[in-house]
Amino acid sequence: MPRDFSHSLPEQYLEASFKAAAYTPDQQEFLRWIYANWQPGQLADWQIEVIAREAEMISPFVPEKIRPTGAVASYGLSENNYDVRLGRHFKKLKSGQIIDTGNLQPLEYDESEQDFYDLEPGKTVLGVTEERLWLPSFISAKVENKSSLARLFLDASRTTSLRPGVKGLTTLEITNHSENVIRLHAGMGIASILFEKLSAPVRNGYHEGRYCGQGPAVGAQI
Repeated sequence: MPRDFSHSLPEQYLEASFKAAAYTPDQQEFLRWIYANWQPGQLADWQIEVIAREAEMISPFVPEKIRPTGAVASYGLSENNYDVRLGRHFKKLKSGQIIDTGNLQPLEYDESEQDFYDLEPGKTVLGVTEERLWLPSFISAKVENKSSLARLFLDASRTTSLRPGVKGLTTLEITNHSENVIRLHAGMGIASILFEKLSAPVRNGYHEGRYCGQGPAVGAQI
């Protein structure tokens, strides 16, 4: 009769992820309780807040929706998502390069640190979030557009998924689909992150993925 791995493997993967992520003993105890007691599915606002506070899932964390005077988009905790802010680092591919996806060579970028960036019609720029995410091995996340910015034909959701175990800033590919220049401001709400508890911890988390632990906006890597 085949051996029953139904109980041993999830616990084994959970322990391995704790070791790889270097969670504190208190964080490990908390995350083990969350894994055992919460049902799989999309996280609500209070669940996001609990994990953000107890296991540093979002840092810095703003526990409410903030919309500065005159700003189009809000940031902070919302009903079933967290609205991240745009950082000051921008990165754009220089034109005229041949990008061979079968033999990728180092690419040339124009980079800048600034308080705002004027994105021309039809153009794309890499930006980066102010917040660092640290996902447990049984939680994944998805990047979606904020509705107010989508109504301006601004797309910041091309980074569509964040894998369990990822840690660091999130690079966003921001595209202006309008016929107008759109001014992006550092600190503005730029995208919504939805979090989902998986039915089990993953076997191989993204702790050592090529884009894990990234800082400022990161381009394509081999």
